Amino acid sequence: MPSKGLCVFDVDNTLTRGAAAGIECGRVRWNPECRKCEGDSSAAGLGFKDASTYPAVYGKQAVKECLEHGYSVGVATFERCHGSGPAAVHSRLSFLQGLGMPSSVVAADSTGRLHRGPNLICKDSTTPTKGTMVSRLMHLTHTSPSHTIFFDDQKRFINQVKATHARTQLASSSCHGVYCPTGCGLNKKEFEHGLHKIR
Repeated sequence: MPSKGLCVFDVDNTLTRGAAAGIECGRVRWNPECRKCEGDSSAAGLGFKDASTYPAVYGKQAVKECLEHGYSVGVATFERCHGSGPAAVHSRLSFLQGLGMPSSVVAADSTGRLHRGPNLICKDSTTPTKGTMVSRLMHLTHTSPSHTIFFDDQKRFINQVKATHARTQLASSSCHGVYCPTGCGLNKKEFEHGLHKIR
């Protein structure tokens, strides 16, 4: 059965805020442009880069609203599917669960151990670009490009997904389409503007 819609989120600086943004500002003395971000930080300290990562200012609410609209939710991250350390996707699982991601993204087994669900697409030989990741998510959820919205902070990834004809929305727009440590992540205005593109 076709999905009513699909929200696809990047992780870093889309569902998270940068290390020099918001609550962490006081601890990052090396960055003179540390910026204050307004928004919920209740998902902080969920095992991704310890206490240095906080959710985007509208991250939790964005996931919740997509689900409330009856949309499928997916994650497309350039982090590696396999490997160890902070560059591998497994380091994000508890953080994503704390944002309220459905079991199709992050699932727990009977022992409570977290696993990547089918709607958490990471970088490997079959999905080397964000475009191929979003294409796979559209196929898995039976969602057309016109009913798919992809949120990312980097224009290079936005452009990859535009080639699939899915709708796109820039997050952390104060960073002007490149990764920066002062990004506040997805905010309410960016989210609502993106969601409007698939209604």
